[in-house]
Amino acid sequence: MTKGLFLSFAILGGLSISTIILSLLIRTRYSKDPDTPTELIPKIIKLMDLQPSDKFIDLGAGDFRMVNTVAKYCQSYGVELSPVHLVTAQLLRLLNRRRSHILTENLLKTDLTKYNKIYLNLDSKIIRALSTKLPTKAGVIIYSLNDKLENIEATKVHELNNSYTLFEYQFK
Repeated sequence: MTKGLFLSFAILGGLSISTIILSLLIRTRYSKDPDTPTELIPKIIKLMDLQPSDKFIDLGAGDFRMVNTVAKYCQSYGVELSPVHLVTAQLLRLLNRRRSHILTENLLKTDLTKYNKIYLNLDSKIIRALSTKLPTKAGVIIYSLNDKLENIEATKVHELNNSYTLFEYQFK
């Protein structure tokens, strides 16, 4: 009995490690838009001034590092469809014991009206497609890494380093 249980855990552990390695290889080889660099996440979160009453969403959340980190401060959601990213996200979520939420849906069809902090690190074509769906009601703040929103003037522009700029759009 104990031997069988041990063998089961060993197989699951091996599969988990294999999945993570495969995920990283696929992301490195095929990902056009890399996830938000780890060293920028604390800077971005500080700029967001997250409060416990906030509802945060990351569209195209990738590996969910941003979503899981934000979960320390407020309700945190991430939208992702990639099976590879979802496996990585679920593992990180469990390892970090975060109460983040994974939404597996088309980000172009996600109802954004219930969120007041929206984070985008997306290809400019996707941002263009999203532009008419983004809420512009009072209290909503949209943050976009390196890509401006069309036809909306950024309220603030944060130079994070030589390669990254965070555009902030506040609606009153």
